[in-house]
Amino acid sequence: MEPAPAASPGPSRSFKEELLCAVCYDPFRDAVTLHCGHNFCRGCVSRCWEVQTTPTCPVCKDRASPADLRTNHTLNNLVEKLLREEAEGARWTGRRSPRLCRPHRGQFSLFCLEDKELLCCSCQGDPKHQGHRVQPVKDTAHDFRAKCKNMEHALREKAKAFWTVRRSYEAIAKHNQVEAAWLEARIRQEFDKLREFLRVEERATLDAMAEESRQKQLLVDEKMKHLAEETEALAREIERLQMEMKEDDVSFLMKHKSRKRRLFSTVEPEPIQSGMLIDVCKYLDSLRYRVWKKMIASIECVPFSFDPSTAAGWLSVADSLTSVTNHGYRVQVENPERFSSAPCLLGSRVFSQGSHVWEVATGGLQSWRVGVVRVQSEAGGEGHALSCYHDSRSGFWYVCRTQGVDADHCATSDPAIAPLPVAMPRRLRVELECEEGELSFYDAERHCHLYTFHARFGEVRPYFYIGGTRGDGSPEPLRICPLRITIKEELDS
Repeated sequence: MEPAPAASPGPSRSFKEELLCAVCYDPFRDAVTLHCGHNFCRGCVSRCWEVQTTPTCPVCKDRASPADLRTNHTLNNLVEKLLREEAEGARWTGRRSPRLCRPHRGQFSLFCLEDKELLCCSCQGDPKHQGHRVQPVKDTAHDFRAKCKNMEHALREKAKAFWTVRRSYEAIAKHNQVEAAWLEARIRQEFDKLREFLRVEERATLDAMAEESRQKQLLVDEKMKHLAEETEALAREIERLQMEMKEDDVSFLMKHKSRKRRLFSTVEPEPIQSGMLIDVCKYLDSLRYRVWKKMIASIECVPFSFDPSTAAGWLSVADSLTSVTNHGYRVQVENPERFSSAPCLLGSRVFSQGSHVWEVATGGLQSWRVGVVRVQSEAGGEGHALSCYHDSRSGFWYVCRTQGVDADHCATSDPAIAPLPVAMPRRLRVELECEEGELSFYDAERHCHLYTFHARFGEVRPYFYIGGTRGDGSPEPLRICPLRITIKEELDS
């Protein structure tokens, strides 16, 4: 029999730990070194990067790249030598040194499923583990490895979910960049319109003032010309009178009658005519207020606008935010407030107090809803964008146009209410009394009442549904009607 080699001190525990991968905690397999100096198994670091957006070191989180991987031959040689020495030692000992139970120095052969602890045969009789379910180590390891495999799959799926959410945020960031550029251009355009209005008003006011000044100057010049002619005539008469006064007495007296008539026929100078001065008050009297009133009359004002951030993929909101059309589905950037199951959107304002009135032009739309929706759902309930049931039981209060067997009819969101026996309105008036808990609908063209909801609405936002076009006709818009602005002037008390 071949004698066993003399016992030699093997590698220390700390040295062995240096040869373990920081990801799998096993000896390196095809060791690679990153730019930061840390070492890993090539397979381990590659799997880590599969779920990362930007590859980083699993230890120090420095940025890395697959191109930076360098095979560490020294580590691979050390691991190979260590494994060879351990295999050589196991060949002489017949097996790897078993891990023993400290209290009984027995080999671990069982696993307690209650306490999640390894047991030897002696541990099984310990009162601490009496009545507990135990299982052989090999079977338990097989079961736990299967569970870990499932856990690994679950973690990978979770990593994919994180990646999907990240992609959504990237899409939102890109959308916001485009939206900010478009919005900046729109804001500048709107202010340019205001500045152009003021420039036109300024030019018109200055032109009117210049024209009045010119007319007044012409009038003054005409008066001065007439006065100059009269003055010249008087000067000639004075010169003639002086010459006659030098004549002899008979000649002087012979012309007395005609001279007297001539002198009496000279006219007196007219007094200064009124209205010759430029009317300063006409131009400066409440100038800014008058221009502002004129500006108000030329600007369209609505009680609220359509919120494009809540519009479903089917809907296209006009740049003015006062008109919306169903053009067919298009993918939109993800937003939890956006409707996803129906072509709906909300108004921009939240109502919780006071009285509010607005009108909506439905025109020839063949399918629509107009009303309000509760902003905050009941505790544990779904938000408006996630709810599949758009009726009064889910916090939706509206009237709508729906398709019937014989003809379309006007209905409400309350399923217990029969269709309304009214003609189909083309323009709706909505009146919300928050404190009274009343939401009333009227046909604004026929001036007739349609329906009134009575409920505790809480915080609500205007709600709209715009259905698709039947047949091949072009889609028609749903519009928010502008307000009629009146200005009341009172003394400041």
